[in-house]
Amino acid sequence: MPELSLKLLLVDDDRDFAQLLTALLGEASSLAVTVDHVGDYENAQGAIARNEHDVCLIDFNLNSMTGTGIDLIKQASRQINSPMIMLTSCGRPATGDRAIAAGASDCLNKQMITGPLLERIIRNAVKRSARHAREQQELEALRSQLHLDRATGLCSRIAVERHLSNAMQACRQGYNGYLMYLDLNHFKPINEFYGHSAGDQTLRLVGERILKTLRDGDTAGRLGGDEFLIVGKPERADRFADQTVEKLINELRAAIEVPMELFDTDGERFKAMIGVSIGVVRYNEHDKDRDYLIALSDKARCVDRELFYRKAG
Repeated sequence: MPELSLKLLLVDDDRDFAQLLTALLGEASSLAVTVDHVGDYENAQGAIARNEHDVCLIDFNLNSMTGTGIDLIKQASRQINSPMIMLTSCGRPATGDRAIAAGASDCLNKQMITGPLLERIIRNAVKRSARHAREQQELEALRSQLHLDRATGLCSRIAVERHLSNAMQACRQGYNGYLMYLDLNHFKPINEFYGHSAGDQTLRLVGERILKTLRDGDTAGRLGGDEFLIVGKPERADRFADQTVEKLINELRAAIEVPMELFDTDGERFKAMIGVSIGVVRYNEHDKDRDYLIALSDKARCVDRELFYRKAG
């Protein structure tokens, strides 16, 4: 009883060899394989682009003016995640090294192919591919954890600071952006009196409200505790008047200060309202120190609990 059911793409201009390899695969005890045979480079490109196959076996010498099997593997490695195995009539180690460097998972000498060897090579390629896919998923999950603040759904501190650095570097002459530092008022009593669960609910609702208020292209993140940062994308200075930022601040404050329905540690419903202090600074192409800009926006928040501008220029 076959353990694996696979759809395989064979790219080889030698029809006799293709028939031999198909027959050998038909004898594999642990594989149930459907083989699609393509005999030229151009049709192989189309078959690979459709991404319908679990494994690709590609001959090195395709007798094509377009390219070799190595070229095809290089191109395919940018399009698909399926494992690719290079087939070659040449026993030189350098050919196998070139194939692996191009993206192949293995290289197989056509003159030494047997049914058991072919079966083992394909099984190992599928296993490695599956393991690599799992590792990539785990890596993406880890990256997501590093760049996402779980409590609010906003960017993490690392992510929002990196976004500010990128925005500052991308700011061109005649453009400026804004940096907004937010600190919640009356959050601590909710956390201490009603419990950390109520505090977590508050942070989640604040994160949702901030996201709904943001303009396209702006980014918000949580620095930690009840402090947040909003990075406004750079725009042409003549299109970005002070009133634009003031309007954003008023909308943000109005959204955050809407009363919230929360639950305490006993599951009892209660209403709470928090405030927010906001400091704002502008940045332009002359600004290079990210940490100084963040500290300046925090200082702006502390000066009068309202709005402070450092004029661009």
